[in-house]
Amino acid sequence: MTKHFDWRKAILHGIDLAGENHRAYEGPEAWTAMWELFCEAVRISRSFEAPPRVGYPEKSSWPEAPDEVTPWQRQMAYLREGLGDDMLYDEPEPPMPTAAEVTRAEAVLDLWHKHALWRGGYPHPAKRAIYALADGKPIGAVMRMSGLKRHEVLAMQRRASEQMLRGAGV
Repeated sequence: MTKHFDWRKAILHGIDLAGENHRAYEGPEAWTAMWELFCEAVRISRSFEAPPRVGYPEKSSWPEAPDEVTPWQRQMAYLREGLGDDMLYDEPEPPMPTAAEVTRAEAVLDLWHKHALWRGGYPHPAKRAIYALADGKPIGAVMRMSGLKRHEVLAMQRRASEQMLRGAGV
């Protein structure tokens, strides 16, 4: 997957993201660009549908029930005072990612799974915590989850990004 991917273009996009998102960086470095690409990939991967579950009954065998409440049904329930004072508003859905974003996310996540934070053939215990940091969890929660101190979490973040860069051949 990553052999025929244009990493130069992706890193340039990551540098743009680093410049837009974080003023804490003195200047975008290669590892900060890869970190921003990884954060984008995690965000985009949330928009993918989960694979179908195997061994469970199909939806057609479930009892008759509405699959989803439509906005029209919500408004009618509100008008009939079925929802009380607080009307359920539609949560805005994130925009669908473009094909280029999905391709970039797949390539970056491939690097994450193959190259980042491996130790002796096994993933580092803090790998899940660094993924949570990229997913937007506060650093305090990541510290409690991993048992690492702040400087250790930040060092693992940088190390993972640098390992992903080496895996990309950049």
